[in-house]
Amino acid sequence: MIDEKKTQELFGQVTGKAMETMTVWADANQREMERVFQEWASRSGWGAMMPSAARAEAKRDGEPEADRLREEVASLRERLRSLEERLEKRKSQAK
Repeated sequence: MIDEKKTQELFGQVTGKAMETMTVWADANQREMERVFQEWASRSGWGAMMPSAARAEAKRDGEPEADRLREEVASLRERLRSLEERLEKRKSQAK
């Protein structure tokens, strides 16, 4: 009877530690996934389309709001130029 209680207690402790460990890993994996996604989004040119992410990054870096907005506008202008060039190419190919 005592062995059964000790076994149940030990099993409960092991289960609790396993759950705690899985929770820590899940949290770390979620943070890493978010970091990777943010990096991918900024490299692919979607960073300017995500103002909340850009705002959070600017606050972390201590960058002034005006500079961040200027960079975002420059990025959007460059993307617009790229899209206009693609459109012109398609128009010339269609002729």
